[in-house]
Amino acid sequence: MRFETPRCVSALLAALAFCAPAAGQLVLVDHPPHNSGGPAADTLFINSMTGQQMSQQVADDFTLPSDAWAGSLSWHGFYGGFQQDHQPPAGDETMRVRFYEARSGDGLPGDVIYEESFLNPSRTWTGRNVLVALNVPEFLFEVTLSSPIPLRGGQRYWLEVVQAGILSSTFRWEYSLAGEAGFSAVYTGLSDWLFINSTGGLAFRLYEVPEPATC
Repeated sequence: MRFETPRCVSALLAALAFCAPAAGQLVLVDHPPHNSGGPAADTLFINSMTGQQMSQQVADDFTLPSDAWAGSLSWHGFYGGFQQDHQPPAGDETMRVRFYEARSGDGLPGDVIYEESFLNPSRTWTGRNVLVALNVPEFLFEVTLSSPIPLRGGQRYWLEVVQAGILSSTFRWEYSLAGEAGFSAVYTGLSDWLFINSTGGLAFRLYEVPEPATC
């Protein structure tokens, strides 16, 4: 589609704001889910082992081969823990997405370059279960960013996804065997990001949109 007026960028963003990642969009990062579990990614939940309130943020890193504009993303996850409800929250749900630049010293998440919260994002049961207990449904989440993010090729970034402020629900971001091994976490009682060694990372897919300057 060609826009003939200087308002092409705002028109493009307005259109993107109301759609999920479209079929045929270029995939920038693809970390498919491995349904063996996943860490809590939640700003307020009950630790099923101790009964205490906790917060835990997790982030997975990626590097693009060349410059690109990221405009939408999807991720896989599930709910609950030991002796907890594995169903989604009954009411509204807010999911927060953050992109970080990597710190120059240790490469862990540094400055936030983009943040957006999504009220009741697209959430679809995939038809699969996550193999942590009986009847733990796996869900696919899809969102479109209100403003595409320019990302530089060859630079390390971190993506964080969390469920925000629902004490009765624990969201868990599913593992992936793709990408670099390990992910980062920061949680209640820890003042800074910690690298968590694991076989893979976390399950998400990042999509490109056309560069606004050339729309």
